[in-house]
Amino acid sequence: MAIIKKLNLKIDPIRINIFLILFAPIFIIDIITFINLTDSINKNLIIHFVLLIFWHCIFCIIINVPFYFLKSFKNLFLVILIFLISPPSFLELYHLFVFKVNFHESSYITLGHFNSELAYDFFFTYIEWYHVFYLGFYIVCLIFFYKLKIYLKIKSIKFMFIFLILLSPLLIRFNLSYITNIPTIRMIKAWIDFNASYNKLKNASNEPLNKNTILIKNKTRKELHIIVIGESTSAHHMSLYGYKRKTNPLLSKIKNELILFTNVHTEKVHTIESLQDILTFSINNKKKSSIIDILNISGFYTCWLSNQPYFEKSNTPVTIISKRSKYSKFINPINSIATDYHVLKHFRKLIKKNEHKKQVIFVHLKGTHTPYKKNYSKKFDKFKNINSKFGEKAGLIINQYDNSVLFNDYIVYQLIKNLKFYKDFSISLTYFSDHGDEVYDYRFFVGHNQALLPSKYMTNVPCFIWLNNKMKNEYSYSKYQFKNKLKLRHITNTLLDLYQIDCIYFPKRFSFFK
Repeated sequence: MAIIKKLNLKIDPIRINIFLILFAPIFIIDIITFINLTDSINKNLIIHFVLLIFWHCIFCIIINVPFYFLKSFKNLFLVILIFLISPPSFLELYHLFVFKVNFHESSYITLGHFNSELAYDFFFTYIEWYHVFYLGFYIVCLIFFYKLKIYLKIKSIKFMFIFLILLSPLLIRFNLSYITNIPTIRMIKAWIDFNASYNKLKNASNEPLNKNTILIKNKTRKELHIIVIGESTSAHHMSLYGYKRKTNPLLSKIKNELILFTNVHTEKVHTIESLQDILTFSINNKKKSSIIDILNISGFYTCWLSNQPYFEKSNTPVTIISKRSKYSKFINPINSIATDYHVLKHFRKLIKKNEHKKQVIFVHLKGTHTPYKKNYSKKFDKFKNINSKFGEKAGLIINQYDNSVLFNDYIVYQLIKNLKFYKDFSISLTYFSDHGDEVYDYRFFVGHNQALLPSKYMTNVPCFIWLNNKMKNEYSYSKYQFKNKLKLRHITNTLLDLYQIDCIYFPKRFSFFK
């Protein structure tokens, strides 16, 4: 300890205060998580919890060490620490408070692409007026801890250094999974993984896909295929799938024309991750590509029509995929209040001036995204009376969601109706939703969150295919009712099978028709 004496370290009483400000939220998260997950106390769970707290304490001690050596830059170091540690910790604490479950890495990806519209939707869906008081209380507590004068004696510092020296062999070989539970580290890791995946797709988009990997069976037929991507629509709120309310009066009329898949599930419940999972594939460890690249090489004129303004100017995999199409149109990039009525107008123009023998149009709907009441016009405000055990507000939101599903039924039906005039083409329309929403179905929650899985209301999505007579005659399929779960990401295998395109990256054995 002679080295410490020679350094003549001055003990700053604020060091303990900083420890409380920065790291108390992390330990609160650990404790609440332990309480929430503990249905029955067992030995392994206790050991895991003790190790979690232990390594978080080690992390906190190590991160505080520089304060005893810095002189001129200790305030700057403090600001950096507060900036890096406090916001993620507060977010995770708030997440625990609102959703009663731990923060998930995918939520950081979603937050990273927030814009004013998404922030508005989130605010009015999840923020209650009394949350402001909790935020105020949290800030008051931080100020209180900062003002406390708690002194640390030199003996404590000596003990801390001895403790770290003795523990150094373990520090080199310990399980990193405990440290990755620190909110800041979890956030950084999530973004590193996301950016690696994003760059793989971005790099591959600059190069053509190898034609040798693709085999087109029918190069001469005139064909038009529509891929309609829904948003936040759960199969459990569609009468087409047995829901008690008649939310699909129009699609139910043509149910015998639909190839209806009743047990399709997504593994991702956030749009960016879900669509990346469905529409992209890995070429190798450094590159990824998308179904649009395959369709382009296969001789299709690809179009992307979207009523989701969130993706036009953002840097997401969805943006890259959409811009790889030969024609892309974001209908409403500024005012996201516009309903999917606007989609019909642009869709009719696209198919009316169709000059291509082979065309695929992706239609990305706003669908049943929050806030639900902004998705439909007054004409579709049909469902008004429902009693919910979770209160009057819950009943109101259920009504709004079901009205939104009713409007979505109208939009998809009109898309199909418009296709029936083009009898010279082999035509298909495939509809699926990227994920579902849980709307007070069995607990006090509305929306979607990867951390809250498993939830069949978020993961069980509608999926069906409509074929015109010409297409039915050219493609034989089985109406076999699958008993096992179908993975939504295999819809791409199904589409390529339907379009008679063989691709090594999407084996036919995963097609829904097999």
